[in-house]
Amino acid sequence: DLNYKNNDCHTPLASLGSFLRQSINDFPKQPEAYIVPDQEKVKHFKSILSHNKKLKIGLSWSTSGIRSSTRTISLDQMAEFLTLKDVEFINLQYGDTAEERKKFQADFGINILNIDDLDLMNDFEGLTALISSCDLIITISNVTAHFAGAIGKRAWVIVPIYTQWHWFHERTNSLWYPNVTLFRQQQYDKWDDIINKIYYEIINIIKDR
Repeated sequence: DLNYKNNDCHTPLASLGSFLRQSINDFPKQPEAYIVPDQEKVKHFKSILSHNKKLKIGLSWSTSGIRSSTRTISLDQMAEFLTLKDVEFINLQYGDTAEERKKFQADFGINILNIDDLDLMNDFEGLTALISSCDLIITISNVTAHFAGAIGKRAWVIVPIYTQWHWFHERTNSLWYPNVTLFRQQQYDKWDDIINKIYYEIINIIKDR
């Protein structure tokens, strides 16, 4: 048991930010990466993804965390950009997504590539290596977003209008992760404008390749 009589003060861990980062100017320039994926695993996944020259985009779309229903976006809702030609989407979504991916393929004719022997829920080394092997990550606000940011991978994070504090408000960049771009919902429960914006942003990448 803690003996609070031996301490001058105490604070919850989650409250430290209010003391250490009291304004935007208190944020130092963040390193591009502070986690390094296993390079042998990166090499392994890159060899799997090299079967064609399409743009490789890692995708994560669901969460079971706080306010999960306001952050999760279904595959059907993202169909506008998921059906783009010259792009291959790689499954980064932890949990059992087999039925959802199967239904999406049946409805839209698009297969989201899944690495069958990789446990996306528990194998963090494998997950970060697969993230590193992609050209771009598109994800909602979940653990995938933070892993992508931590390894310095270019990532587009879709955040709801009422989002978690660490994404702040109105910003399109992340103070924590230099390579993360935020796509912010403008109207509650409406994702169409963001999906359309991402569609055109991907097209621009394809044109510049």
